[in-house]
Amino acid sequence: MNDKLRGTLAILVGIFALYEGWHLHQTKPGQWQVWFELVLGVVVIGLGVWRLRRNPKSKLDELLK
Repeated sequence: MNDKLRGTLAILVGIFALYEGWHLHQTKPGQWQVWFELVLGVVVIGLGVWRLRRNPKSKLDELLK
């Protein structure tokens, strides 16, 4: 699996975690699981964006040096 696909999946999982955190907040406000899911969702979305934006070095470039 390449980085672009992993980044996309991470963003989707982060959005799902944010949704679940919001839904849990609506039913049981003030619990630590709510804040854990919301923070985890933001972190996973950030990692997914980082994976999409980074440019991995090519092995061919290293061999040509």
